[in-house]
Amino acid sequence: ATLAALKDAEAKTKDVEVKRKELELEVQAYNEKIAKYSTQQLQTKKNEEYQALTNEINTCKAKISDLETEQLMLMDEAEAASQAASGPASGGADAATTSPTIADYFSNLLSSDQREREGQ
Repeated sequence: ATLAALKDAEAKTKDVEVKRKELELEVQAYNEKIAKYSTQQLQTKKNEEYQALTNEINTCKAKISDLETEQLMLMDEAEAASQAASGPASGGADAATTSPTIADYFSNLLSSDQREREGQ
């Protein structure tokens, strides 16, 4: 691989890492909201308020799931960029296109989990 390709891959990897960290912070914020809503649920005396908080918690969980899927996709991008930088001599590009990725596996797992939650 050329020096320019290596630098491009390194820059892309850094960008992906920055985005991934931003997503981690968003997930953390949603987890904090869930904790707050759960505490409020224990303090509420009206069924309507309890249901509203349950809906907010479920919305936060769905957003977390989406963010985690996006994180996995970013990790996949970083892996593909590093494999592309290493070149086909190491088998990186061919392996990335023929084998299922980590993001594919977790995406399928998360979508099946979401279907289970929606069925309840």
